[in-house]
Amino acid sequence: VVDGTRGDSKAPNRAEADCVMEVVASLIDHRWRSIGVMSPFRAQVDALQQRIEDTYDSDEIEAYGLRLGTVHQFQGDERDIVVVSFGVGSDEEDKAWQFVNQPDLFNVMVTRAREHLVVVTSNDSPPGYAGDYVRWASEFDPGETDEELDHPWIEKVSRSLDQHHIPHTVGYRVGRYVVNIVAGVGSNAVAIECLPSSDGPRAHIDRALMLRRAGWRTVDAYETRWDEELSEFVRSLTERYPTVASRG
Repeated sequence: VVDGTRGDSKAPNRAEADCVMEVVASLIDHRWRSIGVMSPFRAQVDALQQRIEDTYDSDEIEAYGLRLGTVHQFQGDERDIVVVSFGVGSDEEDKAWQFVNQPDLFNVMVTRAREHLVVVTSNDSPPGYAGDYVRWASEFDPGETDEELDHPWIEKVSRSLDQHHIPHTVGYRVGRYVVNIVAGVGSNAVAIECLPSSDGPRAHIDRALMLRRAGWRTVDAYETRWDEELSEFVRSLTERYPTVASRG
């Protein structure tokens, strides 16, 4: 965003807010119906909330699945597509980014989108995690494919979860990785790894570390251990995470 400034740290970045509104309008035009709008800063969220309410009525906000909030308010929630406004002005020094670059906050901010994340920033080269992320995104490698999801063992685990009435999704993309199965819904979700990563041991370890850093609960369901005892695996899963069978 050109000329995006705040004036002071308690004011919104109105140029970024203008850009966010344009992005949201485009998403709605393209029939997205699960849209999150987020910023680390309360003033930026308040400004965007006012703009959204001035532009869309309550029925439209509900129909479009529009949800606004600070990063802390989005913890435990997700949307198919999320628009993040960093909010820091183009004329501000690196220390203004300290709040944005807090590791826990930043991890939440960039992991709330199920399918796409749009970053709006007034800075070509932000410092810290924000800058690393922008550079990484500009050279994005889509990473793992969904090809391994046709594996008969994943299908077998999925059938067992069905038999025990546990809601689940096969092939849930998180960033550049694909989780074999996600059991449960929302805050009850658990990532189930059925197979090692097809991209090798390093990718497998990276995927596991990324999920844990992002706050995922994870369990292993490898064929070598559970082939003849899938019912026992499901029992251990529900004992460890009793709410995993809940649908909301």
